[in-house]
Amino acid sequence: MGMERLANKLQIFSLKNYKKEDNKMSRLDNVVKNSKYNFLKFLLQIVLQFVLRTVLIYKLGQEYLGINGLFSNILGILNLAELGIGGAISFCLYTPLAEKNYSKVEILLSFYKKVYFYISLTILVAGFALIPFLDLLIEGGYPNDINIYIVYIVFLINTVISYFSAHKRTLIFANQRNDVESKISIICLFGLTIMQIILVLLLENYYAYILLKPLFTLVECALIINAANRMFPNIKDNVKCSLDLETKKELKNKIAAMSFHQIGAVLVLSTDNIIISSLLGLKEVGAYSNYLLITTSLISILSLLINSVQASIGNMIASMPKEYVEKKYNTINFAFLWLVGWFAICMICLFQPFILLWTKDASYLLPFSAVICICISFYLKESLGISCMMKNLAGLMWYDR
Repeated sequence: MGMERLANKLQIFSLKNYKKEDNKMSRLDNVVKNSKYNFLKFLLQIVLQFVLRTVLIYKLGQEYLGINGLFSNILGILNLAELGIGGAISFCLYTPLAEKNYSKVEILLSFYKKVYFYISLTILVAGFALIPFLDLLIEGGYPNDINIYIVYIVFLINTVISYFSAHKRTLIFANQRNDVESKISIICLFGLTIMQIILVLLLENYYAYILLKPLFTLVECALIINAANRMFPNIKDNVKCSLDLETKKELKNKIAAMSFHQIGAVLVLSTDNIIISSLLGLKEVGAYSNYLLITTSLISILSLLINSVQASIGNMIASMPKEYVEKKYNTINFAFLWLVGWFAICMICLFQPFILLWTKDASYLLPFSAVICICISFYLKESLGISCMMKNLAGLMWYDR
């Protein structure tokens, strides 16, 4: 009997180890798969955006680039209505998905869908309320061949449409399947950018360029929803059960904490073009946006690395010992800081020659002091990438609010 009991214990122990190892291998497989498709998406995005911007520079000019940058910032501020709800609910989804508690997943998903409907409605109303004040944000006027209000409304509608699939996108992400979202984004990004390039080359018309955006955003949302429904056919997003008190309290604390970070991020990241446009004009915004394209491309590389491991690390935090998680964090953070520093040094050395070689026009160059500020800002913001990711995944937003 004693030997039989010992054998049973050894068998249980080996099964537990097997499950742990299997879980680790599953996370590793997802990281590799996510990294591959995220890298492909990033590479395609950089190449296509660079070609598209080059076409805009030579066919339309600086002011049209400035309009893109200005309205992107305005809508970035309107996105403040989100208040970090997506991050809070993503965190709450990791554990029930890992435990296959699909009834709780359905409740969270239904709550998420309802909240994002009201958020998109708020953004739409606030966006229309800003229309009478657009002229105040543009110094020196804008191109005569476009109606600035129509262009703004197209940008606003594109932003509102993007919220239609937010809850399904989060479900795919929390299940460590970023590769599914990346495949859809690759298809839509390629189709959108190629058609924009062709239309600008043939028609030299800004309306043709912007009207494609909401159309492809709608297509992408439909594909995301369809993919999520096929992956989780039994998970509904319209259940009427309410959240339990514990989950409500947890969400309330996390959303309250995330709102501080959201406000800070908007004030830092979504106001530069508005300030430049209102003080200097759209041409200066256009010149700055070229530097911003390069900076954003490097940020995309860093985000690519973070997004590839984020869902798997969230799963690891939910299922592995604290000491193991801390060790992995220290290793990843060291490598990330080294990479960010190397990027910043390369930017300082190569920014000006690259812009001049690209545009062949000295009017697109910013003063070198501005370049230094851009590089310092890049390093200070991006060096916190891994720390912020771990904080959000572990639900620690409240402690540094």
